[in-house]
Amino acid sequence: MEQLWKLTVPGNTLITTLPSRLGLDFHLEENGTLWVEFYDDEISSAYVTMDVAEQIVKRAFDGKRGKTKEHYSDLIPKWEY
Repeated sequence: MEQLWKLTVPGNTLITTLPSRLGLDFHLEENGTLWVEFYDDEISSAYVTMDVAEQIVKRAFDGKRGKTKEHYSDLIPKWEY
């Protein structure tokens, strides 16, 4: 979580692979929004706030894989792909 909080400079990216083998990439856009990509059985992505990004990281540690859009639907109402 500490690394996510340090993501404050636009253009920077944080790339992670969790013990569950779920990959999460966070990219801070020039306008201050966060782009997150989930690397699971399929690739999914969305724009999120820092608060939502923190919740994603916390939830990702529960070890669930697959059905990313279903698992995070309460946090992410609009998916880019």
